[in-house]
Amino acid sequence: ENNDDALVPICSPCSDNDDGDDLLSNCAAIIALHPDEATGTIVDYAIEHRIPFVVVPCCVFSRLFPNRYKPIVFRKGKMENEKGGGNNSKEHRREIVTTYHDLIDYLVAKDDEVWVTKLPFEGANLAIWSTF
Repeated sequence: ENNDDALVPICSPCSDNDDGDDLLSNCAAIIALHPDEATGTIVDYAIEHRIPFVVVPCCVFSRLFPNRYKPIVFRKGKMENEKGGGNNSKEHRREIVTTYHDLIDYLVAKDDEVWVTKLPFEGANLAIWSTF
């Protein structure tokens, strides 16, 4: 017996659904486990719409996303990730996100209300989340 009411809906912000697929914009939370290339888009969407979310990223895909840069952190009058020293912005070169921890830092830096929690298993086990 096929019970369509029992199916879990799959949604996408770019669905071809003629019904005006607004499931994602009306959801109570977004959960994404190892979403690969969609990681940044999911976090951006959740932040923009202030939707609580949990994302457990895995792969960095630095070649697919060369415009992701490590966040600049100001400490004691000096920028971290700085090349050449000093506070001269002409000497500052942004570094591309290339490691798992770079990706975590990049995602957490997107909003002051985004946090990271280590999950109790081995491997890619850092959850990025917010309850807004």
